[in-house]
Amino acid sequence: MAPRAVAVLLGKTHTPALPPLDPGTSVPDFPKQIANLPVDATSPLANAVFLQLVAMMTPTDMRYERRRLFERSLLALHRVSRASPYYDVLTARALFNLYRRPAALRYLSSPKTPAERALLQYLDGNYPELARLVPTIHAPVLRAMALIELKAVGYYYQNPDGGQDVDVPIPSQGWATLLVSAERDADAWYAPENMPFFVSLQGLFPAFDTPFRKAVEGRIASGTLKTDGRDYALFDVIFRHAFSSQGPACCARYGSRLEPADIWALYRDLAIGNLLRKLDRDVWTYASYGSGKALAEQVAPWLQGNPEFMVLYAEALQGYAAKTSGNARMFLLKKALQLASNAIRLGGGSNWLVASAGTVRSQILGVLSPGSPQVNTGNDCWLARCDFPSSIEVDAYDGDPLALPYENTQFSLLIVAAKSGALDAAGIQHELQTRFDGAPGKVPFIAGRLIAAGHNGKAITLLQDAITRGDASSNVYLDLGDLLIGKGQYREASKTFMQYPDLRNPPGKDPVATADFAYGSGRKLYWLGHYEEAIPLYEIAARLDTGAEVEYTAQKYLAFVHSDYSAAIVAAYRQAKRYNSPDGYRDYLTILQLAGLHEAAETGFQEIAPRFNSPSLWASLFVGQRMEKKSFDQMRKWVGDYLINANDVGQQRQAIYYLMHQSVMDRGPSMAKVAAIARMEESIPLSAIQFQEKAMIGRLHEHFPGRTAPCVAGNVHCTPRTAESARYARDRVAGFLYAYTLLEQGNYGASLDAFLQYDRAQPLYGSDRVAMSLAYVAIAASEAREPEILAGLSTMLDGKDGRQIGKFDGNLTRAVIDADRGRRATSLQELIAAQRNVSRDAWRPSDTWFELLQVADWVYTKTGDKRVLREAVHWAHEHEMIQPQDSWAYAFEARYATDRAARVRAAAFAGYLDPESVWLAEVPPAIRRRAHAWWPKHDPFRLRGKSGKKPAMSL
Repeated sequence: MAPRAVAVLLGKTHTPALPPLDPGTSVPDFPKQIANLPVDATSPLANAVFLQLVAMMTPTDMRYERRRLFERSLLALHRVSRASPYYDVLTARALFNLYRRPAALRYLSSPKTPAERALLQYLDGNYPELARLVPTIHAPVLRAMALIELKAVGYYYQNPDGGQDVDVPIPSQGWATLLVSAERDADAWYAPENMPFFVSLQGLFPAFDTPFRKAVEGRIASGTLKTDGRDYALFDVIFRHAFSSQGPACCARYGSRLEPADIWALYRDLAIGNLLRKLDRDVWTYASYGSGKALAEQVAPWLQGNPEFMVLYAEALQGYAAKTSGNARMFLLKKALQLASNAIRLGGGSNWLVASAGTVRSQILGVLSPGSPQVNTGNDCWLARCDFPSSIEVDAYDGDPLALPYENTQFSLLIVAAKSGALDAAGIQHELQTRFDGAPGKVPFIAGRLIAAGHNGKAITLLQDAITRGDASSNVYLDLGDLLIGKGQYREASKTFMQYPDLRNPPGKDPVATADFAYGSGRKLYWLGHYEEAIPLYEIAARLDTGAEVEYTAQKYLAFVHSDYSAAIVAAYRQAKRYNSPDGYRDYLTILQLAGLHEAAETGFQEIAPRFNSPSLWASLFVGQRMEKKSFDQMRKWVGDYLINANDVGQQRQAIYYLMHQSVMDRGPSMAKVAAIARMEESIPLSAIQFQEKAMIGRLHEHFPGRTAPCVAGNVHCTPRTAESARYARDRVAGFLYAYTLLEQGNYGASLDAFLQYDRAQPLYGSDRVAMSLAYVAIAASEAREPEILAGLSTMLDGKDGRQIGKFDGNLTRAVIDADRGRRATSLQELIAAQRNVSRDAWRPSDTWFELLQVADWVYTKTGDKRVLREAVHWAHEHEMIQPQDSWAYAFEARYATDRAARVRAAAFAGYLDPESVWLAEVPPAIRRRAHAWWPKHDPFRLRGKSGKKPAMSL
């Protein structure tokens, strides 16, 4: 209300003059005690500074509380002169923290002071220059705030140690504890225990210290301190004593002055924030949902109603539910759903927290009510994109480039903007020139643009220069390694990975991050069969004793390489149980099968498989049922019996893929198998077995209209076609298997027809998962002598849209085309390129390594090039080392190796793992007899513990 209106209402005859603006010429220093902040805030500028300081010491998880403090600092700044040297920097900081970066930048368009220049670099995400400027800020409080911002960028940019040499004059150890807490706010590993944390603050806030000390002494005297949980005394003081006797009511604290109650609120927010950090670490960093659930239940009396807590609690229950089944699982999911829904309701509009709750809610509704229209309905205001400034967090959460002008450290938004076309080349270049210096993805992004332009050499030089300068992120090492792998320089790639500073001196700054890098880089080599180059990297991940999943995974694969299956099963068991890992369970059950413990493995499979909508676990069943020489009909019956008790859409789909794998890999397919799988597939709604595909680039039949057109007068290019070629075309699995079976039976023209009809319902070109059919289409076209089809495939692959399918499938298809045209050398090079790009996808009709060997076999038959056979035998042996359960790799080596001892060994493994192998049947009988005699003395799969007994582990 205007002052004149107030005067009239009060019956006054004059308008009171407003107090003069604060010139704001000096910034207050840290008081000895935090309790003195309100006392020392004697001017509007001092209030603005201290409100922002308290806001920056408030944990980020307390979003609402932080925002209110920054809003109040703006109120205080309304009474500060625009000529103040601190007005612009404080206003810009407040605006940025209220999701208004563009507005904040206008206040920093001509930065004059070190504090303004540092804040500008923070808003632009330029870490090196920010680190240089922070020590030059004179005022201790402003330097402290800039240091907190520097550390935040450092954590986002994988440089947590930056700023350690910055000295901030502070009067006590208590202040140091608070600053460390603020500096490590973005550190996922920082979660201090509340009791020692607040003990270290003693002397900083006497009004809190006295009742806190008495409460702790009382709990100790009564012997209840430990049993109540060590936070009881703390929260007893904060929630009961503080707000009943100190300061005005909470809702009155929205003025421009810092109040004593704000200090109590800070202590409350720190205590809650520390608990939320612990809960977040359990749920997201450790994926230890049981621990997270237990912690949430313990602290619920104090935190119930806190939206951040409710989301984390819901996520813990959701993760824990995945380890259960039946009524217990439904109870946990319904409780998690209620928590997520309440968090949306209490979340205060549209922000990251509400988006997280909406994701949990949608995922749970997808389980409880599949197909329900509510599944994708979160917070109505969020989905309607209401005008909340905090909704920009949702854009950033979703990776929407709309958030790019508002975020300061999320370089991934620039990557998305470039890929989506949201920014043109000039816009991208401007962002690269002005922002994100020091971001882990910046140099790799520039290198990627060079590669896309055909400048691989410049990209390698750029990455190597970044490493030489010593300022390279882990992404630089990974991307340079990828480029070297693409050139076939595996040893150089391994050496590049090992040059990463934290690997040279493990455990480095962060043991878990070091282990993650070691494992992540090692797996790039391991899964290409280059296990020797992966070993030193896996050894680092395995020995750092982090307890992370990568530790157990690395231990498991090292044991595979060394044929130590007793060690491998222990590591797989730990990975499975601690992290509820489908890969861990898969390998644990597989090793049981390898050891001949088929009944135990199948029992475990039946218990565990329904938990996961993934075909990973079925790989263990594949191994066991082949070892047991089960026929396809026996497998189908076993699957049918299993589905009686596990009959949901996910398990049905996995069972269908499992039977397809059993029909394709090292087996002779038949129309009876096609019909049996088709009956299973057609018994469930078609929509339930569809995958979300990329945009269709173009369907094969549209490129070859004459090949599939009806035979009418004048159409000399048509092929007589009956309904048989389209019989199973609408069945994703049976449709592929039908065309593949015709190919294997030598009916090439009919196979080509079937593939092209299948393409009408399941586009083969432009699809991630069914593009693997392209190599088979090319083989069918070659054998059917259809050069037009091969020419069309070649044109499509070489066009701009050819990049949309995986490199592996493109290389493999080109290898077939080149072989058909007699280009032996280029066909071999395409096969080698395919092996360098071999992918892992359990939803494909067969293992990619199997398809590689199968196509290599065809190319050899077509060209007679023995170099192809040598490479393929080498690949088969490499695959045996990384996945020792795959019988077909041994059978291929036994079939084609030139070294007799190697053939005997490979045939022995193949005979043990799959006596019915089609490829093994083509190995000379003399080799197979020798292999049969060799095996008993060399069987590596026998499991023995230290006592000599077989291990027994409970699932």
